[in-house]
Amino acid sequence: VAVQNLNKKHQLLESEIVAHEPLIDYVATSAERMVKAKHFASEEIEQKIQELHNELQELKTLSSVRKLKLQESLEAQKFYTEISEADMWMEEKIPVLSSPDYGKDEDAVQVYIKKLDTLERDIENFNNNISELSSLQRSLVEKGHYDSENIKKQQTAIETKYARVQELTIQRRTMLTDTKKLYEYYREVGEVTTWISEHIVTASSEDYGQDLEHVEILQQKFEDFTHDINSNEFRVTNVTVMAEQMIEMKHYESESIAKKSEEVKQMWIELHDVTKARQEALEAAKQVHMYGRDADDTLDWIQEKEGIISSEDFGHDLETVRALISRHEGLERDLAAISTQVEDITKEAERLMAAFPDAQEHIATKHEEMVKEWNNLVEQATQRKEKLQQADQLQIYFNDYRELTAWINEMIAIINAEEVPKDLPGAEALVARSKEHKAEIDSRNEAVDKFLQTGHMMIQNGHFLSEEIEEKVKDLNDAWNLLLSTYDTYKVLCEHILEAQQMKHEMESLEAWITIREPTLTEKNYGESIPAVEELLRKQDDFDKTVDAQDDKFKAIIHRTELEQSLLDQKERQRQKEKAKKEMERLDEIRKREQERILEIQSTERHREDEQRKAREVLLRRQKGSDSSESE
Repeated sequence: VAVQNLNKKHQLLESEIVAHEPLIDYVATSAERMVKAKHFASEEIEQKIQELHNELQELKTLSSVRKLKLQESLEAQKFYTEISEADMWMEEKIPVLSSPDYGKDEDAVQVYIKKLDTLERDIENFNNNISELSSLQRSLVEKGHYDSENIKKQQTAIETKYARVQELTIQRRTMLTDTKKLYEYYREVGEVTTWISEHIVTASSEDYGQDLEHVEILQQKFEDFTHDINSNEFRVTNVTVMAEQMIEMKHYESESIAKKSEEVKQMWIELHDVTKARQEALEAAKQVHMYGRDADDTLDWIQEKEGIISSEDFGHDLETVRALISRHEGLERDLAAISTQVEDITKEAERLMAAFPDAQEHIATKHEEMVKEWNNLVEQATQRKEKLQQADQLQIYFNDYRELTAWINEMIAIINAEEVPKDLPGAEALVARSKEHKAEIDSRNEAVDKFLQTGHMMIQNGHFLSEEIEEKVKDLNDAWNLLLSTYDTYKVLCEHILEAQQMKHEMESLEAWITIREPTLTEKNYGESIPAVEELLRKQDDFDKTVDAQDDKFKAIIHRTELEQSLLDQKERQRQKEKAKKEMERLDEIRKREQERILEIQSTERHREDEQRKAREVLLRRQKGSDSSESE
């Protein structure tokens, strides 16, 4: 500015000199005229004019010299100003380029890189300023500028600083690039470690499925999971390669990069270990669930068979019992298959418990449950078989009972159905049939005794239908005693009938004898001579003897009333028995209807109690819901 002011002043001075030149020319012209006019002081005038011209020339020369110097000074000052500005510009850029702040994250680094790109373009463009300064410096030096040495020195200093700025620019770009790579590496490491951590968490899951289908779904998902891990291995490889490249390039955070890279490697190894462990655990879980499914299937099979075995249906006759026994034999064949299954599952349980100690409790619990149910099933099957055998024996026994009862009833009916014969042959035939009945009864005596003994034995052995057996034994014993009593009565009756028919026959014979003899008694011939009378007396004696001989036969007539009474007594007893039997049947029917009514009442009561209980539960739930709503 001062040079410019001086330059302006010098321009004013030059203008003033130029402005005075006409005056000087006028003075010179006047002086020349005076010299030409032979002024007395011509010499002095010429001398003064010459001095004036010399001084003017010297003034112009000094003015030119000053102008030149001022011009050089202006150029120098302009050079120095530009040097100063360039220096100030670079001084402003040096702190930016020398800043240790390379960004706290990748975005910040990117912002700094963009700023550096702009600054780098400015620095690159600033090279033109340096070149202009260099040209100006050479021009000034070549012109022999009075401050050439200082100008050279300033130019060298500014070029050195510019070179330093360029070097700092390169260094900062290198640092920013390294920092960007570092943050990119950290970002990639963060993403990879996050991804690995998430997958480690997934692979560390304790969910091994609720059942076989669930664990198979988990295995399928885990296969996709493993595929995802394998397909992303390149990310870990990229991280490792990035780390190796930056370490090889002597990155300023090589130690941290190496540490991060090692962490990623360790996490990757851990992920593989956890994945392998998860895969093995899922396979183990699948085996355990397969074992559980097989055990559950076996349990279902066992429970299905338990439902059959626990049936209280033991047949109502020999045919149904034999059918149940046949079905039970088929069931036993099924149990043999189940037994093989149980043995296989037991072996599998032992293998799994040895292979997977963590699942020992679950496997052992399931195995114990299955074995318990199996042993219970075997015991129930054995008990049912015994009961079916007892039922078979019982139905045979009941068949014997029915046969014997039918035979007894038939015998009683046959005996009671015998008609009273009208003649002696019929009575004799009745007695003969009585003996046949007796023989048949005697032939059945052993069967009845055996039946009764067998019944008592089954009762003593604790047969599950002891009450029914005892009832049958009692009924058959009563029927047998009734048959024996009926037969005894029948036998006496037959004897009485035979006796009556014999008496009747004898009475008819006596009547015929009397009829034949009656004319003799009514004969009016009393003899006409002693020999004739004697003959008649002899005949009379013979007749008396004959009558006396028939006296016992007439006495037999008195048995008639006893026979009739016996028949009447037998009919009365039969009527009383039939009446008692009908009364028992009536009482049994009443008792049966009463039991059905009581069972129906009990069922209704249970249903009503269930409804009341459900109603109370609903009220309690509503009350709890209301309380919770109020508390909220």
